[in-house]
Amino acid sequence: MMKTIYRILLALTFTLALTSCGKDSKKAAPEPQIQPFAYEIDSRKDVSYAGTPRMTVSVYLNTDAVPEEDRMVETAKQIWKKEKTKWREFTVFMIFGELENFNYGAYGIAEFTPSGLKEFRVNDAPLQMLELKKSGVLDQIRD
Repeated sequence: MMKTIYRILLALTFTLALTSCGKDSKKAAPEPQIQPFAYEIDSRKDVSYAGTPRMTVSVYLNTDAVPEEDRMVETAKQIWKKEKTKWREFTVFMIFGELENFNYGAYGIAEFTPSGLKEFRVNDAPLQMLELKKSGVLDQIRD
């Protein structure tokens, strides 16, 4: 009887060891690298307040297509990493393609704190304003 219990315990130990090794090997697989966009800095503004060092950076992404969110996030992180020790709050505003300036707002907005990305959001308003401009509606409103 003792030998049977011993064999069962040995089999269970061996099974657990194999199972845990399989899980570790799955965790070790590297995640694919997300390629940031090439970009040009449009402006940098120190908007510090009440003892809080704060910087905003406006950038133009070098793409004509609507940019993917994960690549915008990666681009913003790349910009933030170069500056993170200087600022307590850091915001990256992004436009692209036919959005020639920030008059209609930023398409991508990334907010950072010293610990990293706090929030990322996409603002569709600049694209909507561009469509109104192309259709001539904005010119009719101004007249």
